[in-house]
Amino acid sequence: MARNRAKGGVSIVPEVMTTASDSSSNRSTPPPSDDGSADEGHDYFAQEEFHGFVPNPEDDLTAKLSKLSIHQGWSKNEEKRRRAEVVEFEVSRHYGSDKSNLAQWQELCRDVKIDPIPPSITQCKKALSRVYVNIFNILDHRNDPERYPVIVFKNYRLFRAYTLKRRVFPLDQAKEEGFVKALLRPLFMNKKK
Repeated sequence: MARNRAKGGVSIVPEVMTTASDSSSNRSTPPPSDDGSADEGHDYFAQEEFHGFVPNPEDDLTAKLSKLSIHQGWSKNEEKRRRAEVVEFEVSRHYGSDKSNLAQWQELCRDVKIDPIPPSITQCKKALSRVYVNIFNILDHRNDPERYPVIVFKNYRLFRAYTLKRRVFPLDQAKEEGFVKALLRPLFMNKKK
């Protein structure tokens, strides 16, 4: 894990450790795609390049990725790259990729229990920067709200402890100004010599 410290990692967090099982994301409506239509069936793990891999529907996102990595024989570096890829894919599947769509930013705010919902993208980003939530937990919640309530952490220490258990997104691979970037928090600090 020391190798990851130089690169950093990120996740997200809020005021009190609570679950968002009562949030509006507990619904049967499929997530929006960029054109507003549902994209329910499209699954990162069902791509043809992963021929023969059948994910266990009971597994969370990190377990599926770990099993896919073993199935494909990926190196640690390849698994890290794919980790970023699967998160970007899943975030786009659930929130779209149009970073200028206020409704999508507000949906993300709703999912992490920000109340009241901010009226602008800038205010959504600002509100998201003040919460501690893990991006893998949010995506697991979007895939199965009954089983995975969103965990909003009361402080950075609790958030960091949860995130370091194989729920780290490589900070250096986050795309600028997107939904993922808005949720990331540094986990490792470079020490000055």
